[in-house]
Amino acid sequence: MFIKKIKMTFMKRNYLYLFALLLIVAACKKNTYNLTDREGVDGKALVKLGLFNMTAAATNVLIYNNGERISGAIASPYPYPGGGYNTGGSSNGDYFAVTPGENHFELYTTNPNTANLITKIFETSQSVEANNRFTIYIADTGATTVAVKTLDNATAPDSGFARIRFINLIPNSGSVDFYKGNTLLKGGISYKAFTDFFDVPAVTPDSFSIRTAGSAPGSALSALAYYRFTPNINQRIYSFLCRGYLGATDALRKPNVSISVNQ
Repeated sequence: MFIKKIKMTFMKRNYLYLFALLLIVAACKKNTYNLTDREGVDGKALVKLGLFNMTAAATNVLIYNNGERISGAIASPYPYPGGGYNTGGSSNGDYFAVTPGENHFELYTTNPNTANLITKIFETSQSVEANNRFTIYIADTGATTVAVKTLDNATAPDSGFARIRFINLIPNSGSVDFYKGNTLLKGGISYKAFTDFFDVPAVTPDSFSIRTAGSAPGSALSALAYYRFTPNINQRIYSFLCRGYLGATDALRKPNVSISVNQ
């Protein structure tokens, strides 16, 4: 009888442990994106908000979509909800799903350390189609803040290559050339312009940099801005961008090269 009681107690504990484990797994799934979310949600459009409206001091904002809050307090530079390199967030290629058609996005500043709204600093309406992926890049500040929408549909390249594009988000840059090491990848890219996706050898580490259009190549240290990229980029898809302002020297507004992860 005593042994039987011990067995029953042991089995009950095991069931409790198993139940607790299932609850934990379920909770984790609610707060993560799986491969299906990243590659497509049937009937929905996938959107990323690229916050690159650079200010002298880090300013937390809340993002709203069609009147509903879709973010916590986050600050530029941040390709939300995923992330990238030389940005905030993770290094995942995450997007959020929205209803196809016209979508209205708003950015609000908040009271420090709270989610209380203070001021709407920007709004934009963008049309997005079902079963497609988009990034809406936000650049510049104040009355000249702009939104640039890109279609991010791209398939992974063959092994030995990465698939990338470049976007110029520096308002006072004129046109820039985009380099990988000393190799010119794309030239004469004006503010708010972006290239199609193209393939580069997946050899890292290497420096990706920008120069005034037409200027001679040189070391990355002599460029307007550069980023030394070290992760394995084989068969990955990225959007490289330049941000900030030429002539600025503070940490947030000086010219930088950042990377948004598409896949």
